[in-house]
Amino acid sequence: MNVIITGLPFFANKIANGLSKFNHQDHYKFVNIDGSLVDKFNYIANLVKADLLYIIGGDNKFGFTLFFAFLLRKRIVMHWVGTDVLVARENFQAGKSSQFLVKYSRHLCEAGWIQQELREIGIDAKVAQIACIELAPESELSFPNEFSILTYIGRGREDFYGMKKIIEIARTFPDIAIRVIGIDSYWSEEELPANIQLVGWVDDTREEFLRCVVYLRLTEHDGLSFSVLEALSFGRYVGYSYEVEGVRQVTDHASLVNFIKEHLNNFRRGALAINELGRNAIQQYHGEYKVYSGLISEFRF
Repeated sequence: MNVIITGLPFFANKIANGLSKFNHQDHYKFVNIDGSLVDKFNYIANLVKADLLYIIGGDNKFGFTLFFAFLLRKRIVMHWVGTDVLVARENFQAGKSSQFLVKYSRHLCEAGWIQQELREIGIDAKVAQIACIELAPESELSFPNEFSILTYIGRGREDFYGMKKIIEIARTFPDIAIRVIGIDSYWSEEELPANIQLVGWVDDTREEFLRCVVYLRLTEHDGLSFSVLEALSFGRYVGYSYEVEGVRQVTDHASLVNFIKEHLNNFRRGALAINELGRNAIQQYHGEYKVYSGLISEFRF
């Protein structure tokens, strides 16, 4: 089987490489369609020879990528990952979605809440994991000497990623260092608390996870965040907008404060152990065999 993988470049390329190493029987190739006109011609040329298009990021409306896949009668598998669901909902509410495309394609998603949101707009998706996470070795898991918090904020979408909530927490806990990766400046005229450090973009987040005790992901909407899974692989404690095994769901400022207080108090008493529940969840659901064999089985329809 010849599979073309496209969509979100970081994940599509990573999955293409992972599947290629895991399964030598089939052929997997990442093709970027977000670049030049040459990239688009390259996509069509590869698609002609493909049996299946696997696209990271779903859509319920025909665009360039899906139009040519359908025109060439290729099987299509969409993996919905978060923001794409919001766009699809807008299309559905505006009467711009294609039910023909929806029924023609096979749909996957990472989490039960995404599955439910898709069901509400007429898309039946199966939960299948996409993130293959390697557990950090136990020798690296010890907590730092000082309690600290890590979070990620996307540039240009600071409110969506919960920056105002992070500022509130910084003011509530002025003695806790909070490192923010993703942005190196903040557009608001509001002065940032002194305990917030804007780190900017980080290519390798390993050191950032090792130097924190708690990771926060306070987005307005999300798929199953890769960074949340990474934090769990390092045995860190995670406060998240959603309910996930090994994670504490925090839905408002009060629950967030309680979450931090609990772990801060245990840390100061020397009673905070590594988050083994989170690491066990990674091992159970996000190991190489589990993820890649699951995807391959979904391709064979």
